[in-house]
Amino acid sequence: MKVTFVQSENESLAVEYFSALLKSRGHSVDLAYDSRYFARTAVRMPALARAFDTREMLVEQIVDGRPDLVGFSVMTSGYQWAIDMARRIKRVCDTPIILGGVHVSSVPEVVVSEEAVDVVCLGEGERSFLSLIDQFERYPDVDIPGIWVKSDGEIRRSEPGQMITDLDSLPFPDKSLFYEKLPWLSRGYLIMTSRGCPYSCTFCSNDMLRRLLKGKGRYVRRRSVQNVIEEMSLAKERFGPSRFNILDDCFTSDKTWLREFSDRYEKDVSVPFIAVSHPTMVDDEVAAMLVKANCSILLLGVQSTSEATRREILNRKETNEQIKEAAEACHRHGLKLSLDHIFGIPREGVEDYRRAFSFYNEIRPDTINTYWLVYFPKTTIIEHALNAGILNPGDVDLINRGELDVAMNIGIGSEGRQKSNEFFNYAFLFALVPFLPKRAIEFLIKRKMYLDRWNPPIVLTLTLRVLSLMKLGLWKVYWQTATGILIGFLRVALLMAKRRAIRFASVE
Repeated sequence: MKVTFVQSENESLAVEYFSALLKSRGHSVDLAYDSRYFARTAVRMPALARAFDTREMLVEQIVDGRPDLVGFSVMTSGYQWAIDMARRIKRVCDTPIILGGVHVSSVPEVVVSEEAVDVVCLGEGERSFLSLIDQFERYPDVDIPGIWVKSDGEIRRSEPGQMITDLDSLPFPDKSLFYEKLPWLSRGYLIMTSRGCPYSCTFCSNDMLRRLLKGKGRYVRRRSVQNVIEEMSLAKERFGPSRFNILDDCFTSDKTWLREFSDRYEKDVSVPFIAVSHPTMVDDEVAAMLVKANCSILLLGVQSTSEATRREILNRKETNEQIKEAAEACHRHGLKLSLDHIFGIPREGVEDYRRAFSFYNEIRPDTINTYWLVYFPKTTIIEHALNAGILNPGDVDLINRGELDVAMNIGIGSEGRQKSNEFFNYAFLFALVPFLPKRAIEFLIKRKMYLDRWNPPIVLTLTLRVLSLMKLGLWKVYWQTATGILIGFLRVALLMAKRRAIRFASVE
């Protein structure tokens, strides 16, 4: 049978895994991709978005391909786009539509209530999805763990299936699905070496998933080093990436695994890579192993420099001293350090941001990524926000439908009805830290030059962020990506112009 996946904005590892599994069973797979130029989560220019809206073209592509099933893998930020596309498809054909992904797992009852949605998939979808394909001749009369199906006006529900214990049993993701349409993506090869996170931060979807999948197997699992090295070696030979982006929630959680990986990677791959970790899981030994393996940047989530906020609101037990020690270990070994900070956390305000400014100047990261808190469905932090009066019960419904404000980054024209001026001011100040000497920042703090009466234009902060990425050595990759996006945009513009000319000629 033929399955068409519909995706927007970003490459999806989930879709690539599903594609690999389907092709291994002899099925046909297609991708309908919407770049959403000028209508992205953090870049919204309505007039230009309307002029370069490709959704109807995508619907025509999907229908002309005559798939047996249309699938979406959905995060909260893309849910409204996915529902809109599902409705557009349903208006012109009766092909069954399935939605899966973390947002769907969070609120399946909301998603399945949509008229355009026929099936939803909860939890890890590989086994459930393949079972649906294998039993598709019986659709909709199927009974599969993790699959909810509409049948005769009713919804057949089932609990999520067991989590996959042996990740090595999965095929390598089908990168060609995206690379054929977006070749520049190959410069930053996305990979995961594990699933699950050892922590349960209240703002993260892992908080919800841990509860949803309780009793369904071990939550944190790892691929073998051999399996990971095989995929990376194959990718290096086939695609020649400039870097690997390792998307694990906490890449350094297992020192024994990391030691073996470091030895093998240095010898067999040695392409620069970026990884994510946690302050309590970075010390001198870990930093040394990462540098040996050619890790170019380590990302650490700090989120708040208030120990009370982290402990009482975010469910994070690390101390500021542990964060300092992790940063010092990175500096000692020459490992470039990128930190994440979240604004808008319940109970935090200007004084907390000022203390954070001073703390970051003390530990001197190479860049600070600033985000606004986005509330994901069924996460514990929603209760904190309700208790603090930041959210009201009506907002919870908006969260469940992906409508509250899903732009975490500083954006151009993005919706940000809850973002305060302090967010933009301190995002700019934090962006200065990698560029100004420590004494210069101390001077600003001593003189209380916090820009309280001046809101820096977003373009200044964005410029500093881009410059900090260039300092990290990513200029080549981002230049290649920007060039690829521009070429892609020009192709879309030419295709749309040709399409309009044909329509005009037919009218004449």
